Amino acid sequence: MNRSSEKIQDILGYLSNQLARGWLFFLVAKYVYQAFQSSQITSARHFFAATYLSCIESAILALSRLAVPHSDSISIEYLLNCSAQSPKAFPRAQKEVVLNSVSEHRQQLKAIGSLIANVKEQRDQTIAHLDRKYVNNPSAIFSSPPLDMREIERTFVLLLRIINTYKRYLDSSELFLNFLAPNVRDELEYLIGLIEKDNERP
Repeated sequence: MNRSSEKIQDILGYLSNQLARGWLFFLVAKYVYQAFQSSQITSARHFFAATYLSCIESAILALSRLAVPHSDSISIEYLLNCSAQSPKAFPRAQKEVVLNSVSEHRQQLKAIGSLIANVKEQRDQTIAHLDRKYVNNPSAIFSSPPLDMREIERTFVLLLRIINTYKRYLDSSELFLNFLAPNVRDELEYLIGLIEKDNERP
């Protein structure tokens, strides 16, 4: 494997790790939220509320690391730039195939530009730090459009497809995360069931 291929491999490794972590955080937040909505959670409400809040913030942070471009950061945009500059780093794909994929993926990211901008704003103004404008104008915290859980989920799925495209081009590997959703859902239901059984004891 040449140096360009090794660099791409390292980038894909970092992005895959961030995506897997962010997806796990998102799934925990999603299923805890759904359990609250369906009134499944009747005990340990503070614990589950804290779990939801910490996981949704962590999911947004992971998503911002992946999707918000920055000149000094490893992101999906950085992966696309490196792939366009070194298409021959991918032994299992023709140069034209790599470049076409880069162009297609840039268009897909552009299509969700408003969501990515909103993720950045949420990260910068309410998660990474609390913007001072909230002291004089507390209602400003609601000025950003709320993040739609379905849009966040679709964005994670899109980023997974993009990462897997270049993993296949590099070494025919893939990042599989399908097992996480049913596992997280089942584990949450198990915990809620244990709490309910404990509450039923005389």
